[in-house]
Amino acid sequence: MGIAAPQIFSAAFKRIPDPELPEDQRTKLVVDGKIRQDAEGAWWFRKIEGWVPKYPANPNNGQREKVLIVWRKLTGDLEKDNLMLDEWFQENRISTRDFEFNTIYVNGSNNLPNLQQEGDTWKVRLTEEEFMKRMWDVEV
Repeated sequence: MGIAAPQIFSAAFKRIPDPELPEDQRTKLVVDGKIRQDAEGAWWFRKIEGWVPKYPANPNNGQREKVLIVWRKLTGDLEKDNLMLDEWFQENRISTRDFEFNTIYVNGSNNLPNLQQEGDTWKVRLTEEEFMKRMWDVEV
């Protein structure tokens, strides 16, 4: 539980043929090698781990939901931003035993649900959508 120090990364990219893509998109972007920590890199990530009450209407019942928040700097290149998130996520996912989150919050469009492995039960929530929903969803 806690807030990790920010990490800054860079990477080299290349395109490789992918026969599973539609005919108008014959290649996919991949990282050439590995992402690497680099103070001058374009991608910044911060990981926050904690918990929230499982039932907000009854927060003192002792039931908790384990939460991971991934905050990242977006460069405006959606394909590279998502690829970097995927690579960072895989590097931080040492094993499913160490990775028992119920909910993952991440800013910006992403494809993290595609990285779920057998037995994973976590769900991904967009930080911006969740904030807007909770900010304006009031009971009268």
